[in-house]
Amino acid sequence: MANLNKLFTLGWQSAYGDDDIDINFSSNSTSIKKIVVANPTGNGFITSVPGEILQQFENFESGTGYYIQLNSGQSANVQNIVNGTAGGDEGRVTTLYPSSFVLDPVGLNEEYLMTTKFENGRPVYRKSGSTNQELSFNGTEYVGDLPMMDGNTLVNREFKNGSCLPNAPYSRTGQSDYVTDSHFVEISGFDGDKANLNGSYYEVGHIHGEKTYRHSGCVDWYYYKSANQWVLTDTPYNGTGCYINGVVDKFGCVDASNGHNCFSGQRACVFDGDVDPRSLTTESDTELKLLRTESATEVRVLITEFEL
Repeated sequence: MANLNKLFTLGWQSAYGDDDIDINFSSNSTSIKKIVVANPTGNGFITSVPGEILQQFENFESGTGYYIQLNSGQSANVQNIVNGTAGGDEGRVTTLYPSSFVLDPVGLNEEYLMTTKFENGRPVYRKSGSTNQELSFNGTEYVGDLPMMDGNTLVNREFKNGSCLPNAPYSRTGQSDYVTDSHFVEISGFDGDKANLNGSYYEVGHIHGEKTYRHSGCVDWYYYKSANQWVLTDTPYNGTGCYINGVVDKFGCVDASNGHNCFSGQRACVFDGDVDPRSLTTESDTELKLLRTESATEVRVLITEFEL
């Protein structure tokens, strides 16, 4: 269920393909001013205003994109809607998935864009300019048929990335990995019931002038910059839920002593995933020093929930 409490909301229905999703706005008819719905292919839409909503929008076509305008001061709870958490920042907002990324930037150099389609509850990405080359979630990881050389012949073969995010590296037995241009951080040091939070976190959005990061596994944890410090949480991006606070520097450590909820005695450190710490040591400097290599390029994000 999504709680729509912003004046304007953009987003996507939660499934695509063979799934039939029932979304009924009947109980919220007094809260909604207007609805615009795009079809799964993104090449058409229909609009409704009060008085027409009940008949026109009792059932959405799978994979539909939507725009909903609420009446001022109203909210609505809607089943079977996937929506990102808003994090307003200089006209941009924060998302839970990347809007685009480049696959193998020094080789294939293929840009993939988020579509209006969903597969197994996660967005499908399509190669820019293509009508059918897609990366989709198979219920376990993102997969796609990607070009590779078989002898002297260029062929397409299935690659997998072992992740619930589309912008983690793709691999195939016997082939070199296809990395993406997405920045990532590595977190290590947690133990016990928090050990599964160690690992790679890939960029998915932008807030407070910094990129936001999401665990590449299917554990739904996020690392982001709040107003004063970096935070690791299961509830982005509002300082609630289970969280542990870090410091002002992105590549510092999150520590229960800095403030936490459900992280008693835990501490873990954050490293730049684009830098191998071993390459930064010298004979006279035994302490590992991490260099910040994140590009200053502004991240393009997809609006999912936004209050003007």
